[in-house]
Amino acid sequence: MKFVIERASSGYYDETPPCKNSIKETLTAYDMYGFKSFEDYENHTGYNFLNEGFDHKVSANGICRSIKKDYWTIELASLEDLLSLVNSEGRVVIASNSGYLPTDYPELLIYDDYIE
Repeated sequence: MKFVIERASSGYYDETPPCKNSIKETLTAYDMYGFKSFEDYENHTGYNFLNEGFDHKVSANGICRSIKKDYWTIELASLEDLLSLVNSEGRVVIASNSGYLPTDYPELLIYDDYIE
């Protein structure tokens, strides 16, 4: 199973691999905001929402777009592989999706620093 993986001490966009066997891949992320329209977003932020990404939409929940971004990923074939990662890296948090990540993959966070 493939996971998006990061370290609490570094983040998704760090150039240093978060762990052994992780690889950097370009994936589609979903960028969502609670604005009622693209114009409302621009009025509040000063940026044109349509200038970045693709597949821009307005829904009942707000505006969204797809964006290609680089993420660190890791392929784990078994529960034993996951436990091996935990044994080598320490605490690992598993999450389904934080909202901005590619929706196809769950997230692993190596909890090596305090985050709120």
